[in-house]
This record gives sequence, C-alpha cells and structure tokens, in this order.
Amino acid sequence: MVEHGAVSPEWKPLITLLETILGRVWEELEPWQPRCVAVTAGHAGASGPAVPVKLAALGAGASFIDAQLEHGGPVVDAMASGDPMSTDNVWAEPRWPALAQSLLAGQAPGRREVWASISGMAVAPSGWHHGGGAALSCCVPGPAAEPILEVLNRYEPLVAASLTVVHASTVDGADDSLRMLRSRAVIEQAKGAIVAASGCDAHSAWVRLRTASQNFNIKLRDIAVALIEHIGQAPAEQPAGLPFTRPDDVTRDVARRTWQEITGR
Repeated sequence: MVEHGAVSPEWKPLITLLETILGRVWEELEPWQPRCVAVTAGHAGASGPAVPVKLAALGAGASFIDAQLEHGGPVVDAMASGDPMSTDNVWAEPRWPALAQSLLAGQAPGRREVWASISGMAVAPSGWHHGGGAALSCCVPGPAAEPILEVLNRYEPLVAASLTVVHASTVDGADDSLRMLRSRAVIEQAKGAIVAASGCDAHSAWVRLRTASQNFNIKLRDIAVALIEHIGQAPAEQPAGLPFTRPDDVTRDVARRTWQEITGR
C-alpha cells in the first residue's frame, strides 16, 4: 500500500498518479527486492531553498525516508545538488553520520528490523516547477546496482510532469498547466537531441541544459527552445493558443555554444 505524506487536499489527482508510478517502478525493481520506493518534493520560497517533504512511499521502508528528511541522507543531498546519487551501504557513509546514529540510538522503535535490512540506495532528482525540486528514490537490501538508477531515471520525467501539471492546474490554473506541459515537451525534445548527438544518457543531457541555464541565468525552457531552433535552423513548433517562447539573441548564442560543446562543431 502506498503511504501518502504531505499531499495537499487540492492535489487529489496526484495521489492516483503517484500510486501508479510507484507501483510500476516497484515491479521493475523486483529483482533487487526493494524495501521502499518514494517520491519527495520541495518548493523554494522567498525565505530560502526548497525543504523536501515526503509525498508518497511504497514499501515497509517508508519511514526511512522520513529519517533522512530529519537527519540527512542521499535523498536530501540529491535534491540539493540536482545530481543522481547512489550508495551501496548508506549506514557506512561518513556523509550522513546522524542517519546511522538514529538507528543505533534506537530512535526507530518497531522499525529497526526494517531499517537494518536496508543497505543500498539510489536517488534520481529533477526540477519540476519554478524553484521546485523532486526526487524518486529506492532503497534495497544489497548494493545499489547501476540498473536501479537507470530505472529511476526513466520514471523521473513522469514524476516531474505529474507534479508540474497537478500544481499548475490546481494552484496556477489551466492555462499555466498547458504552459508547463509545453515546457516539459520542449525540454524533453532538447534532451533527446543531446542524447542522439553525444551518446550520453537522459540525465546527463538534463545536466547539460540545467548547467547552461544556471551559468547564464536563463530559463531552462528558453534554452531548450533556442537549442531546437538552432539544430533545425527554424522556429521551434509550439502549440497554438498560448504565448510563444521567443528566445532573445543572448539565449540563442548560449544555445549555439552549448551545441558546439556537445558536438564539437
């Protein structure tokens, strides 16, 4: 059964979406005997960076996600850095001493046996809305094999899209929901182009776009549109009925330079 955390009553459609996603991730990870798969998210406000909260978790190890949000751990670090993370033994990692102490000090009555069965963990983070971050994670009794992170990376876009659409449709309105969908679509298109040109994986392509966005303080969506236009030497196709994203000269130059770095030409 999926355990739901800090999901707003306005986000009821998100419950069904997350249940479906977590169920499918669990099925694919069955060979590694997952103890928990979970979605955490946070949204930055005017007062500071995003504070992650658990939205939903499947499996007996769901409380282990809560422990990380309190004591630190791979989920928190991955969301803060935006980079995927995996560890073969979460308890032996010097980066999270308070997490190990929380188990040794008996701060998990009734959960100690489950927590002790957890060793490896993998986390796939992503951005999902203006200032928002999310992560799809899995903990397993053995090492966090590379295929585990590959599965999480494949489902991460679904998590991000679900959060984006539900938030936009319930908080910002239907028009913003359509804008978010359009943004996700063009970003995925740009990621696909980078993967095809460089042979990297989807997350590495995302990192390329995100790095360019952060280094030049340009919205990732705008860089993605400019990149598609540069590759195709024509304006990117955009749905009718919504304001177009029209990259300025600076954004076009950043996209051109980014593509040169990727392709070497």
